[in-house]
Amino acid sequence: MEAKGWLQHLIDWQVTEEGVKVIIGDESHETALHDLSLVVGNYGVPEQVKGAVGVIGPKRMDYRKAISAVNYISGLLSELVARVCRND
Repeated sequence: MEAKGWLQHLIDWQVTEEGVKVIIGDESHETALHDLSLVVGNYGVPEQVKGAVGVIGPKRMDYRKAISAVNYISGLLSELVARVCRND
């Protein structure tokens, strides 16, 4: 987890995917995450602004809650970014 760049690489890959994605342990190409899980979703305005929000936790996390939270927050962030982009 201390190595630089692994998170940016993972986020760059994720923001091209739609919806919430769950990566558990060895499913990640990043060895730093092999003992952890990641629930990540993208947000933004297509062709303008994009980002990702997620939860990193143990493999035995409450996935239902994590997916719900990431989905909710990514939706709110998308709405906020869309408002800001319309005001430019």
